[in-house]
Amino acid sequence: MSEGPRDPALEPLSPRPSTIASKHPDVDHHEKGTADDEITAIIESLPTWKDQLTVRGALIGAGLGAVFCIVVHKLMLTAGLFPTFNTAAGLLSFVFLKASSAFTTKLGIKQPVLGAQENTVVQTFIIACCNIAFSGGFSLQLNALSYSTYKILDMPGDNPKATFEPTMSKTIPLLICISVIGVFTVVFLRKLFIIDYQLPYPSGAATGVLINGFYTPSGEDVAKRQIRVLGKWFSVSFLWGFFKWFFGGKHCPICSTPGSSCGGFSSFPTFGLTAYKWSWNFDFQINLIGTGMICSHAVDWSMMLGAIISWGVLWPYIDGKAGEEGWYPAGTPQSSMSGLYGYKIFITLAIFMSDGLYNIVKVLLLSGLHMRAKQAEI
Repeated sequence: MSEGPRDPALEPLSPRPSTIASKHPDVDHHEKGTADDEITAIIESLPTWKDQLTVRGALIGAGLGAVFCIVVHKLMLTAGLFPTFNTAAGLLSFVFLKASSAFTTKLGIKQPVLGAQENTVVQTFIIACCNIAFSGGFSLQLNALSYSTYKILDMPGDNPKATFEPTMSKTIPLLICISVIGVFTVVFLRKLFIIDYQLPYPSGAATGVLINGFYTPSGEDVAKRQIRVLGKWFSVSFLWGFFKWFFGGKHCPICSTPGSSCGGFSSFPTFGLTAYKWSWNFDFQINLIGTGMICSHAVDWSMMLGAIISWGVLWPYIDGKAGEEGWYPAGTPQSSMSGLYGYKIFITLAIFMSDGLYNIVKVLLLSGLHMRAKQAEI
């Protein structure tokens, strides 16, 4: 298969010919005109936006987007975070588009020629579904505001009339507002930071290089090997989930015995029953192991350090202060905001907010300095 045309927007780090000419007045104007003509020819050869939006792309994007949404919900409810799925979405969209194209060709149905642009549309479709699942608050905020959560917590001072049921009529307008605001913001920021100021955009550039690589002979072979590995480990994870279900929780032979409890594979007491009281157990969840593998080492080590400090030192120490003056009354449930849970929430919120404020100030300052330097060079 011949290599698809490359989109100049996927290479934000390469300087534009007009920028080069403005920095070096002695550049031959003929070379500048030739480069501009080549870029114009590439842009004109690209399919129109109507050709890039196909029925098969919408169907594949919706199906894979639904699957990835379930993965996001699972990770948010268990780990509280999810890694970027750009690479996985790009690979799976290519595989399903390729399979769909081959299937319709055998049936004699005429379909548009598969290209990198349609692949990018499907990949963007999937990532948008993941971001909506995360930003919409389905795994966090919306569930916390529901009436069922109010009944489970049953905390003093809560008003049942202050609950918010995430019905379709309320959730859809919320998601529309989140999506529309994001579209207007992203278009403006892309024009300003990526096109005008040529700031680095490593995630988008890497995704573009990955998708373009699929449409070369060597890239297609690599994609086939990757999908074989993906299928193998998908089968391992799927079968392990069934095995763990038979030996976890109430299905565990030891836990089902009166007076005995080990948690089974769902919560194995790796460090003993005393540490098990403070959640020092291993649940053998393959999806969390995969999350740790795909996240950077800085994230993994930081989360492990936070787990040791909190569940190994801080929470047991605060729990031992129950009943002492200046702390909280003895006998307060651990899930109460007036007890240990309140300390957990406000300590972690203070860390999040201080780190977020630091990063916002840092990004604004560095972006301002970078833009000022770009303007000085022009």
